[in-house]
Amino acid sequence: MIEIPPRFANLPPVNPDSRKVMRKRLGEDWPGASGLAEDVRHYGRWMRDEAERRMGHLYPKARLPDGGEATTIAWL
Repeated sequence: MIEIPPRFANLPPVNPDSRKVMRKRLGEDWPGASGLAEDVRHYGRWMRDEAERRMGHLYPKARLPDGGEATTIAWL
């Protein structure tokens, strides 16, 4: 895990959403692992949304004591 961030140090993100924004802001600096961090956030969000789309129906909303609802993340 400690070998990966230096490989991408000072490089821009590769995800398509950030690429669109980068075209508008040419010359923007991505110091350290900030480009890698942006990609991790982007693709992590994509994986979460895709999992919800594919399996969300298997995890119905839980009823809370105060009457609200919460997302179920596991079953015992």
